[in-house]
Amino acid sequence: MFSTARNHKPIMKGDQPMAFKSKNYIFRKSYHYLDHETALELACIIEYTSAEIKDRESQSVDPLEYDSREVSLFELPKDVAKRVISDKKFRVEFPISCSKVKELRNESNLFDIGIEKLEE
Repeated sequence: MFSTARNHKPIMKGDQPMAFKSKNYIFRKSYHYLDHETALELACIIEYTSAEIKDRESQSVDPLEYDSREVSLFELPKDVAKRVISDKKFRVEFPISCSKVKELRNESNLFDIGIEKLEE
């Protein structure tokens, strides 16, 4: 029932585990269609927390850092712009480590974070 993954921490009552709690982190960029020329770009660092208590699991999602801005659809890569226009939104997510979260939170501009920075 209880996971032994590295990011899981037991919640103890005496010497018996009562629950396990895990945290995962995601860097997300999303684009939302506003009009025929403009999209809303959202960049954020998100913490997903899940806890297993006996047979129940609870989850929470908390944004740690985020920013948004309007961008021209013509400035986006063509494939991204096409997806935003056709689907009215486009999202890409990258799992990141806790140490990477600390590093990215020191960045002055979340929009300048690219895949190269996430893979370092």
